[in-house]
Amino acid sequence: MAIIIEPVTTRFQEAAMLDIRRSVFEQELKIALAPLRVSDNSDALHILAIDDLQCKPVATLSVVETTGDLALHQKCCLEFTPSARSARYTQLAVIRSYRGLNIPMKMMLEAHRLFVAPRNFEYTWLVLGAAVAQSSFLCTQLGFSAGEKTFLTEYGLCRLLTRDERMLRFEQPAARAAMASHKKEIT
Repeated sequence: MAIIIEPVTTRFQEAAMLDIRRSVFEQELKIALAPLRVSDNSDALHILAIDDLQCKPVATLSVVETTGDLALHQKCCLEFTPSARSARYTQLAVIRSYRGLNIPMKMMLEAHRLFVAPRNFEYTWLVLGAAVAQSSFLCTQLGFSAGEKTFLTEYGLCRLLTRDERMLRFEQPAARAAMASHKKEIT
């Protein structure tokens, strides 16, 4: 099986992204999330993972710039300076039959390569289930740090994960190595 990861650039891809999110969040998890739209949004990147053999979209992830969104930063207890460039990884959804194949890590690496690195963000962040945050691949392999506080979100009890992108270039060899070895196509 080959999984191709690509940016959402067409209406067909946007529809596929929304279908995956509806399937995972609304139907499976019973969570109603506000959709993130592709059109006219240069402050975000939306990507799809596609099963190349079946030509089937199987996962999606968005990374959204949050620079200057002080209300959101305060709500999430982020202590970035107001001028710090920041981006949030959000609405990751993988169709059930494709889970366990490291697709989320590959998608995050591709989102980093296409959006975070070229735009020189200082910080990236996301929320993740409190029970798995500390031991997640995000913390163990990609250099994220789990916050101590837990808080209730639309996803349930979560912890905040942050990464100082400036330090990634110099002090996080595991994350640097993972990003250096990343390829657009995975098998």
